[in-house]
Amino acid sequence: AGGAQPLLAAAWCDGPLLRGAPALASTLLVAVVPPLVVVGPTAAAIGAAVAALSQLLAVGAFAAVQRCFTAGEGAMMALMSALLIVDAAVVTSCTVADIGPALCVARGEAATASEAVACGGLLLALLLLALCGPPRPAATGWRAVRFAALALTFTGVVLAPWLGLLVGAEPIGWVVRFFVQPTRLAIAAGWVAAIVVVSALAARVAPAVVHPTAGGDGEAGGADGSDGAGAAATKARRQRARLLLTRKLYHFLAVALFAPAALLERDFLQLCMAGALAVFLLLEAVRVCGVAPL
Repeated sequence: AGGAQPLLAAAWCDGPLLRGAPALASTLLVAVVPPLVVVGPTAAAIGAAVAALSQLLAVGAFAAVQRCFTAGEGAMMALMSALLIVDAAVVTSCTVADIGPALCVARGEAATASEAVACGGLLLALLLLALCGPPRPAATGWRAVRFAALALTFTGVVLAPWLGLLVGAEPIGWVVRFFVQPTRLAIAAGWVAAIVVVSALAARVAPAVVHPTAGGDGEAGGADGSDGAGAAATKARRQRARLLLTRKLYHFLAVALFAPAALLERDFLQLCMAGALAVFLLLEAVRVCGVAPL
């Protein structure tokens, strides 16, 4: 296991992801020249920033959590994260000072707040991954305290003031006013009910994990074991059917969660999905850093 990590890292960075000065130069060339010719220097500068940041994320931050996704998924995540961070920087610059009509496009409060929440969660996760170091079981309790303190400090000192700047209001009051509306509260209640019902059904339908050493199906039949093999095949078919039904239940849950909100309250759905993404990134940082009890 000790020698596998460098090999994994080498395969990660030498595969679909670009590495080294020549690769970075070719990436910048592709990202800068077409926007410079077609649009202008501003678009070229943004393209250069996105390309450089995506390279940094691909061979740096996301390489550290390579087991979370494949190399291709990591490359796409790095590019999308770079686009999100650069666009958030542009939106913040437009809020502080007018940097030109070509960049300062009018956006709704929900869209601006959603980008701040998603980008804030991403930056917090990257910061925690950079500072946590390798997991050490003997220090998990103290690490959990530091992890929570850093997350709370970043949220209170950086994310909340940033959100208030973008929406032009006190952040906590704005979030409360945004959520406390009859339709949105009804949608949230429906989400909770759907999650509880579908999760309970899935727990009953999901097949139990059967260990190879748990039974003796192959020895329960006749002399040639044909009866035992048939019983094992029947059990396998039933487990596949139950697993398929479990997956369909979660597909139904996705439709129940997204369809009503997409039709009635798209701004509400947008902000909630941004918040869910931020929580997911934080939990992934907790997992990768080995923070107790996760």
